[in-house]
Amino acid sequence: MAPKESLLRLACTTDGTVVADLAGRLPGRGAYCCIRRSCLAEVVRPGCLGRGFRRRMAAVDSGPFLADLHQQANQRLAEAFGVYAKGGAVVAGSDAIEAAMAKQGATQGLILLAADAGEATTRRWHHRAEAAGLPLHTAGNQATWGTALGRERCAVIWACAPRAAMRVEWLLTLARETAPTHTD
Repeated sequence: MAPKESLLRLACTTDGTVVADLAGRLPGRGAYCCIRRSCLAEVVRPGCLGRGFRRRMAAVDSGPFLADLHQQANQRLAEAFGVYAKGGAVVAGSDAIEAAMAKQGATQGLILLAADAGEATTRRWHHRAEAAGLPLHTAGNQATWGTALGRERCAVIWACAPRAAMRVEWLLTLARETAPTHTD
């Protein structure tokens, strides 16, 4: 069994609608599932959630459910960066990260690189993350991360606090697993 904090909580509203509870605060009975796409596809099957909610459930339309979950994950990620930055759990911008890493050491956390970061910045942070043994994720864009941090743009973020890094990684994984798939 996976640790509870690595699972997605689903809640059942009074009208029987299943909603994702990313904050874990919605009232009522909850059901938990892992955040892999295959698990999410399984959980929306007819009859799958009835046992967890102890009631008969209607089928969940997986397309809108996954689209909403993807949007929520990205929104929560942006909100988390703003909160974590105020608390010192993330550092933003290449120069600020380099200074913080030199001061505290780069032994924990993760690096998030905006998908539209420049070539030199991308090379620099791939090399720096590899040298420090830190996971590096590429997601979002400079404008989104900048807005989340109260600035115009931000190409790179270091989640330096372990709990913040775990939550950021969970949200990144959820966003990736619920991203629309294109079949051509």
